[in-house]
Amino acid sequence: MSWTKIFIYDVDHGLCSSIIDSGGNVLLIDCGRGSNFSPIKHISNELGVSLQDLSIDLFVLSHPHGDHIEDIDNLLNANLRNKHHTSFNSYTDEELLEGNTQKGYNNLKLFDSEYSHFTPPGYTPPNWIFSLNTNFSISPSEAREIDKSTVINNSSRMAIIEFSGVKILFTGDIQTNGWPKLLSNTSFVNAASNPSAVIAPHHGHKSSFCSDLYDTIGKPFLNICSLAKGDQHLATQYSSDSASRGCELFGENRWMLSTRSDGTVIITIHENEWFIDCQSLSPNDY
Repeated sequence: MSWTKIFIYDVDHGLCSSIIDSGGNVLLIDCGRGSNFSPIKHISNELGVSLQDLSIDLFVLSHPHGDHIEDIDNLLNANLRNKHHTSFNSYTDEELLEGNTQKGYNNLKLFDSEYSHFTPPGYTPPNWIFSLNTNFSISPSEAREIDKSTVINNSSRMAIIEFSGVKILFTGDIQTNGWPKLLSNTSFVNAASNPSAVIAPHHGHKSSFCSDLYDTIGKPFLNICSLAKGDQHLATQYSSDSASRGCELFGENRWMLSTRSDGTVIITIHENEWFIDCQSLSPNDY
């Protein structure tokens, strides 16, 4: 039986998701980490292989901010077969420094130097069990026309995963003022319409909520937010019927899940059904 398993990790501040399918293929979307938790090491444990033997078929970096690539050291020890992101050369050094700590900026430079190629020699694209679309984003030049202070966030690359009628939309850190440009792209709207779950933009911050998104593509059953513990900037609309159809989970009606309070969110999709679970994963990297 074919299946797809999606992990939206609790990495405190940042974001990291992995998608593993029954064919043994691994997709990584962003690469944040917790203070004592490595998603990369979790993937290797999940597959029962050493870190050095772990093969990641594709890494999609939504945008170049340090909290989305903090697990770079463990990523470098695995076998990354291909990557997809907007070229760092599309940004000025000032833009890359803005919103990044020096460590985050250094990690971006390390990633860029280690993986300067997009397709390693002999690369064969995996036969994904699920469908994958990472074609949609606002270009950095378009983002500058909207707001020069949010160029990197607004040029976030979308990722759309679909299997057996279940569609998950990953939105990066796009801001509220960036959504109108993206929603004017009818190809994106068609691809993203009727989502089952939305990984909320910018971790669920108020600065990224856009009611037009849900009016245009439809409300998901759930929004999934990844705010850090203590972050007071959550948009309350995510946890209401204004932005979600809602569903019964764990004996109650839920419109939103949050990694800071629910832990790592795990979506398992089989050919005729799908399940959601939340777990507090044990520390694995000190």
